[in-house]
Amino acid sequence: MAWVGVAVPPGRRRRGIGTAIARQVIDDMHRQGRTLMLSDLLVPDPAGNHPYRAFARSLGFSLGNTEIVRHLRLPIETALLDRLDDQIRTGYAGQYTIETHVNGVPEDLRSSLCAAYNRLATDAPSGAVDFEEESMNPERYALGLELLEQTGATQLTTVGLTHDREVAAYTDLMLPKSEPDRAHQWDPGHRAPSWPPTRHGGEDCQPSRAAAAASGPDGGRDLECGDQPLHGLRQ
Repeated sequence: MAWVGVAVPPGRRRRGIGTAIARQVIDDMHRQGRTLMLSDLLVPDPAGNHPYRAFARSLGFSLGNTEIVRHLRLPIETALLDRLDDQIRTGYAGQYTIETHVNGVPEDLRSSLCAAYNRLATDAPSGAVDFEEESMNPERYALGLELLEQTGATQLTTVGLTHDREVAAYTDLMLPKSEPDRAHQWDPGHRAPSWPPTRHGGEDCQPSRAAAAASGPDGGRDLECGDQPLHGLRQ
């Protein structure tokens, strides 16, 4: 398996540059014994004939999976968040506690958080592609936090914790320094096996509060929600 990505500036498209690069990369991967090539597209209409899809099809790719990306204007009314809290609290009250941490969770939570991260690849719907578990561990997690600090971004991680402080659910909010008007929610509502299957997605309410707070009193930030927004293609 290999991930393939090609980006050509708009002013230089339709000249065969992207096709030449993509074919070179694909040939290189074949020579290395890779038999499955994956790529992803972000398009407004998954059913339409967007130029990105036409480009991928011309290289022999077929649709493997479609994910939806949602956008929410912040801030969210406090009264609405309060109502959501009331609706879902019975699903976890007395069983789990909810915590939000800025730029990394404490060290005592990192092992179980990494285990939850690793399950995502196999638990989440993946269409026509089967993935193995990821290999995140506390050491790699710490390296990611160092990179985060270098980029100047802010990450808000909300976790649902069992009584023995094991991570049962999590979601991440990323506030890029380069996009002051946007927040990205990653892996929203993903549940580890011990998280209760409530109808209302209770673990999403606390991150929404965090995002609303991060937007500032005047709002002006959009929340983009999706697990690595994909229009997945395979060859």
